[in-house]
Amino acid sequence: MSSELWLRFDIRGAGWSASSAELCAAAIEQAVWAEQNGFDAVTFGEHHGAADGYLPSPLVLAAAIAARTHRIRLHLGALLLPLSHPLRLAEDVSVLDNISNGRVDVTLGLGYLPSEFSMFGVDIRRRGALMDEGIAALRAAFSGKPFEYRGVSVRVTPQPVQAGGPKLFIAGAVAASALRAARLGDGFYPTLPTPELLELYRRECQNLGRPVGPIIDMTGPACVYVSLDPERDWARAGPHMLYEMNTYSRWARESGVLTPWQEVDDIEALKATGAYYVVTPDECVALFNRVRAAGKHIAFNPMCGGLHPDIAWQSLELMAQAVLPRLRHPLEN
Repeated sequence: MSSELWLRFDIRGAGWSASSAELCAAAIEQAVWAEQNGFDAVTFGEHHGAADGYLPSPLVLAAAIAARTHRIRLHLGALLLPLSHPLRLAEDVSVLDNISNGRVDVTLGLGYLPSEFSMFGVDIRRRGALMDEGIAALRAAFSGKPFEYRGVSVRVTPQPVQAGGPKLFIAGAVAASALRAARLGDGFYPTLPTPELLELYRRECQNLGRPVGPIIDMTGPACVYVSLDPERDWARAGPHMLYEMNTYSRWARESGVLTPWQEVDDIEALKATGAYYVVTPDECVALFNRVRAAGKHIAFNPMCGGLHPDIAWQSLELMAQAVLPRLRHPLEN
């Protein structure tokens, strides 16, 4: 896929500087702002039982945003399919596709936190089998026709607006994920898109006689904050960015999974990772052009790590004034 502008929400960090209610309300308004300013998609994470209020129900927030917008796409990703009943998930996704008039895309993930599987009484060792079964069920459900699920004839209504249902991207960082994406997905969302993994995905698509699906590369910046005073705003936003980086990296370490996150000691070390930026408008334009040239998406996470909405809006408003008008056309750095 060509480089696109996305807004990302996970509502994590609630209670630090703002409540969950404040973060949710701001997310809806910021999604409206994103549509008005030419963004391509809004994307939502999913985790369960997190002490920081991480969004457990992305479809509910997406539905609220769908009711306030008309063009911007709603990318659910990654939905943790093994933790959901696929028929109920198909119903919810289908209703959301109707509310949004066909603006839904879905990325499906295996999940990796043992605590989440324990919370729902799901054996984490079965997640691969549950993933494959769930994808097949979603496909059949989106047809609107009766089909057999675990020995019972079932039917999911209403049908999605999109013929055949929303596109299903498969997330992951290992060979099994690439092979699953080629076999069962409409595209691939590699969390660590190494050349070897991408080649495996493309080769397996060809071996199966399937078209090579779009690849979503979100390994660009994790968060970009636009500022006229970066030193001041590193002090305001940096602790929230540091919190996000280290929380994700601890989850990955405890679960033994491969991710791009790395634990760091302080904000100076965070800057050195190249994942988080507090930049001037000119620097933001140059950064976006580099990301675009590499074929990556750029996701602005305005309330990263629970950053207060008032501070997040300052970045977005400056972006609208001094950055976005310059991104609508190719620029020379």
